[in-house]
Amino acid sequence: MGRVFRVWIVSVIVCLTSMAGSSLIATAWTGRWEHAVHNISDVTTAFTAVFAALAFVFIPLFMVLERVVGSSSVTTGVVVGVLLGAVGCLATAVVFAESEDPQTAWGWIQYWAARPLGFALGAAPFMVAGAVFGFVWIKRRP
Repeated sequence: MGRVFRVWIVSVIVCLTSMAGSSLIATAWTGRWEHAVHNISDVTTAFTAVFAALAFVFIPLFMVLERVVGSSSVTTGVVVGVLLGAVGCLATAVVFAESEDPQTAWGWIQYWAARPLGFALGAAPFMVAGAVFGFVWIKRRP
């Protein structure tokens, strides 16, 4: 069980650091430094918390993937992790939707389909963390 926890904690730390980095880049890009420390820490903490909760769901999914599909390749682990990371981005968007934002998962999918670059930039921290989860999961075996 310790190895499974290590997989979870490593992916959450990767999400935290990549989220902080992307928030810092977005702040620098927009030039809105007035509340940067507060905004970056709030976004990083909240979005990473959603990823951390969702990453607990990854554990049984990867167990099933390992046992049922019998797949233990690094490529499969990373690809599944990236896809689950994208789900993490979607979950975060739904949880933190504002009144003018889409209010359903399907609404967000349609919104991002029209803005693929925005989705790629926003989802990158989640997808990187998901890829790390998949990689470390496969490599966790002695």
